[in-house]
Amino acid sequence: MKTLNPFFLYLVCVSLLAELALFRTFSGVVSVPDIMSFTAVWAIFLFLVAAIAKYLDLHERPFASALAYAAVTVFAFYDIFLIGTGLALSDQLLEIGTLILLSLLSVFLILALQARVSGPVLMLCVILAAMVTAAIPHWQASSKTAVSQGIRQIQLAQGAIELDVDYSQLVQMVEFETSPNIYLIGLSAAAPGAILRKHLALETSPLNSVLQDFNFRTFRNVFTEAQLTRNSYDTFLSMHRDYFRLLQKIDMGTLASGHIPSPLFDIFRANGYEVNVLSETAKLGIKGRNIDHYEIVETPSICNYHFIANSIKKRGFLGGCVLRKMFNRFYDASTEEIISFHVEKIRALENRTAPQLVFMHLRPPYHYRGDKMDQIDLENVAEFKIQEQEWLEQAATNLGRLMDAIRKSDADSIVLAFGDHGLALAGEPVGDEPSVFFMQDRYGVLGATYPSDVCSEYLPKEGSYDFVTTLQLTRNLVQCLSGGQDPYLVPYTHQSYWNGRTINLEPFVYEE
Repeated sequence: MKTLNPFFLYLVCVSLLAELALFRTFSGVVSVPDIMSFTAVWAIFLFLVAAIAKYLDLHERPFASALAYAAVTVFAFYDIFLIGTGLALSDQLLEIGTLILLSLLSVFLILALQARVSGPVLMLCVILAAMVTAAIPHWQASSKTAVSQGIRQIQLAQGAIELDVDYSQLVQMVEFETSPNIYLIGLSAAAPGAILRKHLALETSPLNSVLQDFNFRTFRNVFTEAQLTRNSYDTFLSMHRDYFRLLQKIDMGTLASGHIPSPLFDIFRANGYEVNVLSETAKLGIKGRNIDHYEIVETPSICNYHFIANSIKKRGFLGGCVLRKMFNRFYDASTEEIISFHVEKIRALENRTAPQLVFMHLRPPYHYRGDKMDQIDLENVAEFKIQEQEWLEQAATNLGRLMDAIRKSDADSIVLAFGDHGLALAGEPVGDEPSVFFMQDRYGVLGATYPSDVCSEYLPKEGSYDFVTTLQLTRNLVQCLSGGQDPYLVPYTHQSYWNGRTINLEPFVYEE
């Protein structure tokens, strides 16, 4: 095989341009391990292609060699092309056809020129043909209003969010009279003590105990207004179900990372606050323009979470994501690293002059991932019960360290600690109505405020309510800071959201 086989050079150029296009599209979440993994599979792929081409050349089969290169070129480029765009099927077929046509024309151009021009001129033609082959379909796709799972959390494509109404028709700005630092601590799968006793037979919870030790006021019959994590946080930050309903499925989870305006965040920003979001991973995306600071512990990866579709991860770019995810265990942050990171960020707030709103997502505990159930089955969850006890102990330690840092940084700060959802033991209801087990298990969460007497005039008073939602507690905090102003324009009832409709929570209370 010649040193500069024109077909091999053509494929190298197309493949390299395709990889560069991918990394450019997802530049916000491409890490060094990603580049290493994708480069490795790219190199192996080209080595195998070169070996096949050498065999065909030695057996004097130039036409077969040319077709082979055309086929692998289409595979190499379009596989990566699909990752970077989210076109409709008709547009995909058009792009496939364009790419095949360009690849075949390029191959036959190289065949025609191979015996007629000098080596340098031929190499230049090969490089130019590769650039055209790679660039034109990508340019065509970029010119459309494609709504991509990848683009949505990095740079939102034009038309990716189409809200029918402005949220100002639902939630209004209020003016604060006081501006203490506010911490909204979302605890993953943090269930209340009553649910732990009822569904897992856990009589004590270290997490509940540490809340008592730090003088939190723990509310009874607390529910989230949606579940699981991304729905829960989106509803929480939307403040209004009508605004939450307007979110497209592919945009779920982006309020916390600031890609979609959050009424709750905007109220605080309008009152001079800096909005901070702290997270262990990029599960909620990367920083958008609607928040001030966004910090994550682990380096983002193009292959993790929701940046590209799961179906494409498995086959995208010759299995590059498959290789990358095999190395996740070597890059995962330890629990100690995660909580130390959060403590460091809290301490750094001392150097800021503006009031701070801090929203954070903490794990453990974790929700149940085994086979879902239709009713409580203590025998079936015996192993999970042991894990849950360990997770609650770790969560208690983590929260204790956070509270030490918060109290040291600012003794006048206010903290709302809440669960994003429950244990998730229950399966989705088969009928039209959710069961008591499902609602208590999925929607019943921990909810507590610090210090215990904070905003007592506005927060629900013991004995005066049947249930409370985590969003209702936040609404009351906003009213407290603004001297009683309600952010809602019209009377609003806090209920949970399931299967496209609201659910009255009164029949599902779990504490007397």
